[in-house]
Amino acid sequence: MIALHTGTPLEWVRATPLAGKATGVVPAAMVTLRIDGGKTDKLRPGDIVGALTGDAGLPAAAIGKIDVFARRSYVAVARGKADAALARLREGKIKNRRFRIQRI
Repeated sequence: MIALHTGTPLEWVRATPLAGKATGVVPAAMVTLRIDGGKTDKLRPGDIVGALTGDAGLPAAAIGKIDVFARRSYVAVARGKADAALARLREGKIKNRRFRIQRI
């Protein structure tokens, strides 16, 4: 079909395999945590940062983007610190309230 359209014959060439080992998928540097609380609960990004840096003991550099929606909030946390942050947030409080928190 292409040869007819262009008016030139196609030349098939075998591709050589890539050198080295296949590395697979590189994991993302950040993990997303979902907090079941949002603007209707009067949560702000600063409240989430305060809970993560204070109670959870995370450095501020380990926290990424925070999105606060009506009923849920999402926060990006460094992959190496995510499990510790999740455990501490589940035990602790944000704005003196407990929220359900899940790793996505």
